[in-house]
Amino acid sequence: MKIMCQWCLEEGEPGFIGEAEPKDDPTVSHGLCPEHWLQVQADLSRNFGEAVRLRRELEELRRKVDP
Repeated sequence: MKIMCQWCLEEGEPGFIGEAEPKDDPTVSHGLCPEHWLQVQADLSRNFGEAVRLRRELEELRRKVDP
């Protein structure tokens, strides 16, 4: 089974990550290459920080409206 990075494929790159058992299986499975996985982690970190900030603002607004 071949493992391909879906994001690389969408960008027109080869996208081959590696092979998994069974080696004679012609099926293609998809995942993320190390570079795109790092991008996902960075995006999650940024979005988490933004979510925390927005939650704090919402809590403050609620205290002002309903003390």
